[in-house]
Amino acid sequence: MDPQNGFPQTIGDEGLDPSADVYIIGLDDQLDRVVFGVEELSGPLTILSDGSVSFAYLGSVRLAGITLQQAMLCTQQLLIRELLRHDLR
Repeated sequence: MDPQNGFPQTIGDEGLDPSADVYIIGLDDQLDRVVFGVEELSGPLTILSDGSVSFAYLGSVRLAGITLQQAMLCTQQLLIRELLRHDLR
């Protein structure tokens, strides 16, 4: 985990175009989560007062203070890691 933002070290800005994603997620923002092919993981999210959202299988994930692209990459990597855990098979 990165001690500055709490995200896994594998999540970075590689491959991101910063000029294409300038909006920074803030408190009380409303996001639309889409997990293709998994309707029960898709739906609206609200950024809570602590900057986090509640995400199925992941629990609380802090997204405030990062861009939409970074949030997408972060949740994608966390979901992949969680759904591929050997103890869940």
